[in-house]
Amino acid sequence: MKKFYAFAAACAAVLSMNAQVYFCGSGTNLGWAPEAPLEVTAKDGKYTMSFESLTALKISTTKGSAEGDWAGFNAGGYYAEFAESTDKTQSTALEPNADPGNINMPWVADWTVEIPVDMSTITITTTTPAPTGPAEVYLRGDMTGENWAANPDYKFTYADGKYTLSCTLPADQVFKIADGNWGTINYGYGVIKSNQLGEPLEFNYNGDNTSMDADFTGTISFDALEKWGNDTFIEVTFTAGAVDGIAEIEAAEQGAAEYFNLQGVRVAEPAAGLYLVRRAGKVEKVLVK
Repeated sequence: MKKFYAFAAACAAVLSMNAQVYFCGSGTNLGWAPEAPLEVTAKDGKYTMSFESLTALKISTTKGSAEGDWAGFNAGGYYAEFAESTDKTQSTALEPNADPGNINMPWVADWTVEIPVDMSTITITTTTPAPTGPAEVYLRGDMTGENWAANPDYKFTYADGKYTLSCTLPADQVFKIADGNWGTINYGYGVIKSNQLGEPLEFNYNGDNTSMDADFTGTISFDALEKWGNDTFIEVTFTAGAVDGIAEIEAAEQGAAEYFNLQGVRVAEPAAGLYLVRRAGKVEKVLVK
């Protein structure tokens, strides 16, 4: 009987050592599909995986059974939060959570992640130094290109603790405020009504996609946070008015048809998208297909 128990215990240990853990997230070799996460098998008593340009992770011992099944993925999810630190190696507790948030990296880098098979801790290591200076923030949405790209034309300007961007937003386009990798900066609101222009609006982390209820031209601004990410919000103000680039186009002398992006930068060979077109001294929005 003792031999049987010993054999059963040995089998359980082997199963535990060979169990898989699942990763979703934002990185070069990682994605956000809970039904098709990256599967990692334990080796030498731990799960080890390296990710390029890693911004955020979700970790689970289960995966979604259907497309977009976050409930299934989160059922076996674990959560951790790293301290504000510039250390290239950091460890913290890994805790089970029925509805875990993202595990945000201290900064975007190539990180190696190690987790023991008992899922007690998570250790991350990089050779990339922590960046200095303000975070790069973009307006990302229908207007910025394929997959809501981090388009430099929609990059916020930072000065004296405040981010600002002057642009035009058609009412039928959806967007969010985010960093280049949908990581610790990923804020949304919902539908912004015309009577809310000029007042601070609370954009929540990982909040709803945002849109305007009418075409908007003006300036978007908000104060920088000391800490971005889970359970935070930013107060964003949409102020209607002339955009500098558009004003410069309208003031220019008349001539042949010329194309400009929505920030007033001239485009020699416009690809598909929405542009400002100057013809005979008049400026109008034109959708190039």
